[in-house]
Amino acid sequence: MEKLTEKQRDLIEAYLSNPDSTLAVLAKASGYKSAAAAKNALALPKVIDIIDQRRSTQIAIAQKKTDVEAANMIRTWVAAMEFDPLEAFDVLEGGKLKLKPLDEMPDNVRRAMIVEVGENLTVKSVRFADRMNASIQLAKYFHMFDERPEDDEDKAAPSGIVQTLMEQIRFASNEELDKFDKILNAIEVKISG
Repeated sequence: MEKLTEKQRDLIEAYLSNPDSTLAVLAKASGYKSAAAAKNALALPKVIDIIDQRRSTQIAIAQKKTDVEAANMIRTWVAAMEFDPLEAFDVLEGGKLKLKPLDEMPDNVRRAMIVEVGENLTVKSVRFADRMNASIQLAKYFHMFDERPEDDEDKAAPSGIVQTLMEQIRFASNEELDKFDKILNAIEVKISG
């Protein structure tokens, strides 16, 4: 493949940073004398190939970020549903409770906590996530509230698969959850409602 000129590289960068720009703006940003010259450069096969490659990379990065964010949301919702609040406290004499240091709490308890920090980074208040809201969010995420046609089982949400996933996520260790994240990244599962 032929090497790109500096103007072509600048044009590609300008186009990828704002694909909705006019040709005149792209021409000015990349040193072309006219919008027509920028248009001709964008039509070159080597420029098209580079733009397509870069777009594919950008899409893959965005998808990976979305997958990681979704996995973290699911972990947090499951933690909010399943945690035992007593695991966040030490029981003192007389039955009084003292909040444990965060590094001594199980991960699922920390995920279910909402900590308000005051001055000098001291804990001002601690609340726990709303279990009912977490249940609803998980159900929505897995399309459990979608209408299910009774006469067409192929279009119904696979509640057995969802239940199995929930059980596996609920009792998984952090290492298992990391493996699960890798599997999700490797396999595209599409549930159509």
